[in-house]
Amino acid sequence: MMTRNRPAAGVVPASTDDEDVAAARICEKLLEHLHVVGREEGKLREFVLWCLLTGNAFKAREWNPNGGTTTKGPIFGPDGNTIEGQSQDYFIGEVESRVVSPFNFFPDPGAQTIHDAQWVIETSYPHIETVIDRFPAK
Repeated sequence: MMTRNRPAAGVVPASTDDEDVAAARICEKLLEHLHVVGREEGKLREFVLWCLLTGNAFKAREWNPNGGTTTKGPIFGPDGNTIEGQSQDYFIGEVESRVVSPFNFFPDPGAQTIHDAQWVIETSYPHIETVIDRFPAK
């Protein structure tokens, strides 16, 4: 089956300089982190299925400010100063990954390749609960 082996992404340093080699190692760790937190294993089958059915497959990565772990932080008063002795949990945020249906993806028609596209449009129809969770009433 096409998903038996996990696809591997790698980072090649721009040069043999210590700084470039160290940056490549950090990027490798970032890719591994994104693979784990993005639960990429479960998305691979969907990605391959779209590719087989339509000849196209797309993934999107986006920042979710309400994702990830939480950390304790100060509470700010109306004047912008911290309130002594009080704290609350704040999400640190996380990158999320998802497979995009090719039927909801519209690249720049003037582009020869996706990399040449000046713009792309993705349409979606989220469930009302998703909208409420992402944009709570203030």
